[in-house]
Amino acid sequence: MPVAFTKRKLESMVSGQLLEVVGEGELEFDNVQRWVKNNGHMVVEASKSGAEFKILIKNADCINFPNSYYQKF
Repeated sequence: MPVAFTKRKLESMVSGQLLEVVGEGELEFDNVQRWVKNNGHMVVEASKSGAEFKILIKNADCINFPNSYYQKF
């Protein structure tokens, strides 16, 4: 489900905005990052602490856009 939620949220965001995805599980951690890269978005940061993970994603089409937009998911 994290991939589906991430996809929906990114579709509603402006290019260049940042999205922080927080979740649990090794498989979800890998799947979200893979989906992000395969769909032209950018993983800015990815970290794990125990079972929990955080992934910071920059929405596509404007990779050099200033980091003035940030949304937490």
